[in-house]
Amino acid sequence: DLLLPKPFILKARHQNRQHGQSYEPLPAEESLLGEANHDSHGVHAEFDFSEVLVHQLIHTIEFVLGAVSNTASYLRLWALSLAHSELSAVFYEKVLVLSW
Repeated sequence: DLLLPKPFILKARHQNRQHGQSYEPLPAEESLLGEANHDSHGVHAEFDFSEVLVHQLIHTIEFVLGAVSNTASYLRLWALSLAHSELSAVFYEKVLVLSW
């Protein structure tokens, strides 16, 4: 998701809807705005830009942490592969070559 553009796009679309222009929600907007922008009668409430921005910030942090976690995991696998190849080379050299 987009950290800064999406909240501004949602704000612009909310303002367009307030002025009677057509409104088409973004794909994940229903879950983001969901019940928070409806009062008990189903009428749209005021747009809370800070809530949308914080929500996008949380998603961005989750994405970055996931990317760092996946990178660390693959680096760990790569280090394990290197250690295995070195151990195999030492085993071959010490056991099989010296025995001949």
